[in-house]
Amino acid sequence: MPIDFAEVKTVSGFRVVRSVYSGEVSVRDAEAFIKAIKPGSALDHCGHLAVGNVSSVSGEVRKVLASQAADPVNPPPVALVITSAIVRLVASLVSRGTNPNTEFFGDEASARQWLDERMTEYERRRTGAKG
Repeated sequence: MPIDFAEVKTVSGFRVVRSVYSGEVSVRDAEAFIKAIKPGSALDHCGHLAVGNVSSVSGEVRKVLASQAADPVNPPPVALVITSAIVRLVASLVSRGTNPNTEFFGDEASARQWLDERMTEYERRRTGAKG
């Protein structure tokens, strides 16, 4: 499957869906991924880490992937690893306003560190915990 995904843990133990984009991602692949992470699923309330061929999916696939509206008040953090600085800049400009809790990285280690930090705030807000 061109979107291979699995649950991983951050250093602090927060749940994150790590998805690897490879080859040509079809609309069907994107629909299967969205179904797996939708509200109420086993992967609900996870952060997201996307690596691989993230920036070259088709417009139709992007529409499917964007169809799962995140909570506008407390969206889960999304880290996209794009190794090209120019592509990261363009992707950042294009994606403004979709999920304010999305960030682009040149390497996976930086993305995982950011997710670990952001998941703390996400979970605090989601569960209503004080602190």
